[in-house]
Amino acid sequence: MDVSELAMKTIELLEDKGWTQGHYTNDDGQHCLVGAIFTTADGHDSSTEYDSISANLIDELVIAARRKYDSPSLISLTWWNDQPNRTKEEVIDLLLTAV
Repeated sequence: MDVSELAMKTIELLEDKGWTQGHYTNDDGQHCLVGAIFTTADGHDSSTEYDSISANLIDELVIAARRKYDSPSLISLTWWNDQPNRTKEEVIDLLLTAV
């Protein structure tokens, strides 16, 4: 799987299971952005060891979010995902930048 394919499959997971904030995966099975990437990549919602494709996708998304949201100091997609006004549509739009 390459970065583009991981991004598309992550979008499919978010569309199918739903999106959340504050947890990698909530009790309803919804995922945050990072939890969805990990689950899509290796079947688990958290990882102490990034695989290179997940790491590359996360790096690409951080760079894209910095540009798109004029946030040059952004370093955490988890923080970005959990912002109070963030929407599922914004999360999917960000993932589409990697496709």
